[in-house]
Amino acid sequence: MDPQKGNISMKPISSYFELLDEQIQLPIEGINHPVILKYIGYLQSQPTLYCGFDILEPDMGKNNGSYNGVKYFDTKFTNSGLFIPLYKINDELNAALMNKPKTVLQNKNIEEMNKLYTEVNQQKMQLDLLKTEKENLVEVIDKNQTLINEFENMMNLVEPKLSDCLARIKMLEDKNKELLDENHDLKAQIRHNVDSEFKAEESDFDMDYKENLTPVKLKSEYKLIN
Repeated sequence: MDPQKGNISMKPISSYFELLDEQIQLPIEGINHPVILKYIGYLQSQPTLYCGFDILEPDMGKNNGSYNGVKYFDTKFTNSGLFIPLYKINDELNAALMNKPKTVLQNKNIEEMNKLYTEVNQQKMQLDLLKTEKENLVEVIDKNQTLINEFENMMNLVEPKLSDCLARIKMLEDKNKELLDENHDLKAQIRHNVDSEFKAEESDFDMDYKENLTPVKLKSEYKLIN
């Protein structure tokens, strides 16, 4: 790649920091899979910006992320590190930046899916709780139904006896009413007899009184005349 051409299309260095720890496809001979960008910056005693990559395969790089004894990044294998001047891979970095929004969009989709999974799990937990409550309610309803059936059986046993008791009570009430009526008539008869007897005695008393009174008056008159 022409250094001047790379410099012309180069973006601000800070924009490439978004690609750190991202997979990037590079035109490296013998490597067909993406590599990971691990470092962007200057190397000791080098005036040019470099990018450090982990090739992710042993003995396919040239170092372990170190240069002149200075460690810049860690690699998966001992010799899977590689430093490349930034201007030589400018187009590849720009292409990776252009594809970056898709990765972000995928991450957002994954986040939304995770949220949906979380909501689904929460709803499933709520559904399980509702099922448990339903089972408890069904159990309570069954127990109540058993009690209702027992109560109905008791009522079926008690109802004939209750009807018989009510019939006896009605009979006793009627008998009591008859006795009350007879008692009332008897009282009226007794009162009538007493009144009649009292009137008869009063009449006899008046007659006796009159009979006894006349001689007294005559005698008194006689005394007065004399």
